Amino acid sequence: MRGEKSMLTDDKLAELEAIGFEFQVGPIQPYRDPSMIKTWDERFKEMLEFKESNGHCMIPQTYVNGPLGHWVHTQRKEYQNMKKGLSSSLSLEKVLKLTEAGFAFSVRRKSVPS
Repeated sequence: MRGEKSMLTDDKLAELEAIGFEFQVGPIQPYRDPSMIKTWDERFKEMLEFKESNGHCMIPQTYVNGPLGHWVHTQRKEYQNMKKGLSSSLSLEKVLKLTEAGFAFSVRRKSVPS
C-alpha cells in the first residue's frame, strides 16, 4: 500500500531493476508523464491558444489535450480551496491573470458555448 513501509531492501530493489522488472503497470497517465510536465505559465499559454481558436476558455476536463483539461480542473479546484481559506497553490496574481483572460472558475456541465 502507498505510504506504508516496504520490506523491499535497496539490494533487492537493485536486483529487480537489473533484470528489467517493471514497477509501473498500465498506461502512464499523460498528466503524470514527466515529459508532459509544464509550468503554470506554459499551461496558461496553452489555454490562451485554446481561447484564440475557440473563442472561450471553457476547456472541458476531458479535452483531447488531456493535460490541459486536467490543468483547468486543477485551477478551479485550487480557486475553491483559496475561497475557503484552505491551502492553495493558486496565487492572487494567477487568479488575476486567469480572470483577465476570461477563465470561468465555476462551471456547470454542458455550459461550453457552441
